[in-house]
Amino acid sequence: MPHKPSKLMQLVGDAVRFGMVGGVCYVLDVALFNVLRVSPAGFFSEPLVAKTLGVALATVAAWLGTRYWTFRRNLRADAGREFVEFVLVAGAGYAANLIILFVSHYVLGFRSLLADNISGNLIGAAVGAVVRFLLYRAWVYHPDRARAVGEGTAAEGAGGETSDSADAAGDRTANDGASSYPESDATRGTSPRGAQR
Repeated sequence: MPHKPSKLMQLVGDAVRFGMVGGVCYVLDVALFNVLRVSPAGFFSEPLVAKTLGVALATVAAWLGTRYWTFRRNLRADAGREFVEFVLVAGAGYAANLIILFVSHYVLGFRSLLADNISGNLIGAAVGAVVRFLLYRAWVYHPDRARAVGEGTAAEGAGGETSDSADAAGDRTANDGASSYPESDATRGTSPRGAQR
């Protein structure tokens, strides 16, 4: 019988996989952010806009990695709803990241490219990652939610089979009831008078 990993080991494994997926997405985010910041793209070179586009690209890549690798044991059947919830959680992490970048750039006045990277891509990214991991594990990919989807599908299938069986049983009962009635004289093609003769 295979040994089931402890909750602590599962937590560590989830965190490691989440960190590896996050590392790839982090590179995508930072690369696009810096390309836009140093480019003569006008509106798109603004730090908040550049960060938003970088996060959008990283979010799609993160969903694929998280769904099919990090929490693959809790894979859900309702991928559409899962993606919406994933984006909501990513938005919460992004909000934490953006607040830190906003405070650094516009409130504290640290407006250099280095300062933007420290506040947006180091401190902000770390805080956002912790927020996302906790919410993904506790909500989007919680084991109970994955089982509930499977059980709901099975219940629907069982319900359909029960309904079909009930319909079939009803049809058989109706047929048996109809055949239990005695044939009338008209049905036999004889009249009572003819029968007496």
